[in-house]
Amino acid sequence: MRAATCACCHPLNADLNTEMHEWPVPFADGIPMLLNQRGRRVVMLVSGDPFWFGAGTSLSRHLAAEEWQALPSPSTFSLAASRLGWPLERCTCLGLHAKPLTRIRPYLHTGRRLLVLVRDGEAVAELAALMNSFGFGDSQLTLLESLGGANERIRTLRIDTALPDDIAHPVAVALDVAGPGPALPLTPGLPDHFLTTMARSPNRPCGRLPWRHWPHAGERLWDIGTGSGSIAIEWLLAHGDNQAIGFERHSERAARARANAANLGVDWLEIKEGSAVEILDEAPLPDAVFIGGGLSQALLDALWQRLPKGVRIVANAVTLESEALLAHWHQQNGGELLRLELANAAPSAPAGLESQLPDCAVAGRSMNDVYDDSAMKGQKLKVAGFGFRSETPLASLAQALDQLIEQYGAIHRLAAAHSMLPLVQQLGRVRSLEVITVADAELSSVATLTHSARSMQARGTGSVAEAVALLAAGPGQRCLAHG
Repeated sequence: MRAATCACCHPLNADLNTEMHEWPVPFADGIPMLLNQRGRRVVMLVSGDPFWFGAGTSLSRHLAAEEWQALPSPSTFSLAASRLGWPLERCTCLGLHAKPLTRIRPYLHTGRRLLVLVRDGEAVAELAALMNSFGFGDSQLTLLESLGGANERIRTLRIDTALPDDIAHPVAVALDVAGPGPALPLTPGLPDHFLTTMARSPNRPCGRLPWRHWPHAGERLWDIGTGSGSIAIEWLLAHGDNQAIGFERHSERAARARANAANLGVDWLEIKEGSAVEILDEAPLPDAVFIGGGLSQALLDALWQRLPKGVRIVANAVTLESEALLAHWHQQNGGELLRLELANAAPSAPAGLESQLPDCAVAGRSMNDVYDDSAMKGQKLKVAGFGFRSETPLASLAQALDQLIEQYGAIHRLAAAHSMLPLVQQLGRVRSLEVITVADAELSSVATLTHSARSMQARGTGSVAEAVALLAAGPGQRCLAHG
């Protein structure tokens, strides 16, 4: 398609005396129209350099090399930089005329200069509102209309002021970014306030990828049990060529992940809804896998059968059972197993929710006064009692028990009120410890060192943990520790 008997319309070509067709929106709809002109001489008029955020890249993949020729002009970016006196190599150039404007989000931080191609005046207003919402209303915006043409016009104003209502197309904007808005970090560990999330387990800080899991440019991630999408989003933020597919069985969480990705400028995150084991075959193979939820033997088997050698797998093991499953799987199949743990000194639950870490207490008395066990005569029987909320995970009980053991030595028995028994029994089975059951009605019969008004109202005792430990230890007991 070389000379010019038919032209695809451009805003500056109104005086051309030839057959003209206006390129439609969305852009992809015009490609079949152009290809239908094969055999005729066609010219497509575009602004600037067609291979820098231009139409050339999209069209050339549909044409043979001998079918097209590009005649570039100075790009809009070059013209804008020359008008403003900005060093082009120090500017970030973005083509958002056919892409979501939220893709600007990763590039917003004070002191950065952006040159952005946009669709029209309405897109300029949408971009200004977006930057205001992100906290960058102090930025300076320069409107660059019809650069290089007879109607060229350049106007500068603040983002947070009223925009003119006569913005002409074609238009680009230059942004000198300023304002108190938070910049997205360049290192792993996206802070939680950037995301819309659900309450999380204390073992899973949002947006944390082990350093060995981080991508090279162009790699693809499978994020299984994607939740808020934090892991996949960080993967995509690491490089613009990266790809990520999230697997999420809950439609509400899938929608939340899509919204988070769009708001943070990585709208190309793909979310597949359903059981990962059932739909893995629908996705292209990954370079790395993150299992954020739903870890099971069936999932590990499915991954092992499908994935090629060398794929990196990181699993979020929030229970003792899942840790044991990974260890057993590694023992069977080999490879390298690296255990990483993150701890946070802040309360484990989000603001407005109680911590999910349980209360725990240790009560003790002479072992030979309670059990006729000659191997333990003269020692202290130490019983760990627990009090916790219904949504507390097993891993939190295990963490509390480990803290008691570290401070006070071996624990010989566990204790729980009947209403809290199943989870403590599960911990007992994992740790090979007997569990003593205490009737809920007996909790109010012992005096505790701790006096929680909430616990007193709900359970009739100042501390469930202390009460069950003391009752389980038997007569003459004393409380050794409470945490």
